[in-house]
Amino acid sequence: MSDKPKYDSDQVAHALKVGRVKARMDQQALADAAGISKDSVARYETGANTPRLDTAFDMAVALGISLDELAGLPAPGLRGEAE
Repeated sequence: MSDKPKYDSDQVAHALKVGRVKARMDQQALADAAGISKDSVARYETGANTPRLDTAFDMAVALGISLDELAGLPAPGLRGEAE
């Protein structure tokens, strides 16, 4: 059986908030940079809602992180995948 990572909305919510704090942005600044509302950022950070892929991409770019980091995936070389 494979140990493939599974989607975890709590991980995305946590990574989003941590990334935002590390980037020294408030929710409004992230919302403006990603073209969404502050309320949406708040709902994503609490896990009440899950961002669409395009929105997650825009937020990751604004935060200077990868989608993998946002999803809580380990770095490619650490995933245990055959190269």
